[in-house]
Amino acid sequence: MTETFIVGVGGLGREVLWLLRELNQQGEGYDIQGFVDDDERLHGQTICGIPVLGSLDLLESHPEANAVLGVGLPEVKQKILTRLIDLPLNWPTLVAPDVQCSGYVEIGQGAIVCSGNILTTQVDIGAFSLINLDCTIGHDVILGAGTTLSPGVHLSGQVSVGSFCNIGTGAVAIPDIDIGEHSVVGAAAVVIDDLAPGSTAVGNPAKVIKQREVPGPDVSPRVQ
Repeated sequence: MTETFIVGVGGLGREVLWLLRELNQQGEGYDIQGFVDDDERLHGQTICGIPVLGSLDLLESHPEANAVLGVGLPEVKQKILTRLIDLPLNWPTLVAPDVQCSGYVEIGQGAIVCSGNILTTQVDIGAFSLINLDCTIGHDVILGAGTTLSPGVHLSGQVSVGSFCNIGTGAVAIPDIDIGEHSVVGAAAVVIDDLAPGSTAVGNPAKVIKQREVPGPDVSPRVQ
């Protein structure tokens, strides 16, 4: 059993706790210590049966422990990773027991694949990415580091999604689409054209409504 801390105590953090408990029932060895979160109002509370132990700084005194990123928003993930990535922590990859995937799927460190997902073949899932409930990932898809797919996203074959993107619930991308890093795709959007980095696109078909400068420095080269 390895000491395991969940970073973030919001809704996703609680879902990650459920996933860890499911994996332990399958024979994994996650000794779940509790949540860490910088919101001091939560410190000392017990949530879903485990304590909120303190701020993220607590992890500095637990070298070689497991840390699991229970945060969905890519921009928040990037800030946390910039702060923690150089600590001697283990970032386990979590895949729900019922996920269907071929033997030709690569999943990076710290990535989380939740229940109900299907990943087909020649799929590359970047470090610290999140695939939430009931998504389908077609052949030859590349998902960048730190990117989040909300529930019910469907990526057709040969779709490339850059690092730290946020893909909304029920969004769809047709085959051979490139979605640039730090882009946001709205819920139920249908992406039929490439999106430049920093795009915000909504609707069916998806239209770019905002273009923002890609933030930096990008931590993703250090989390591959």
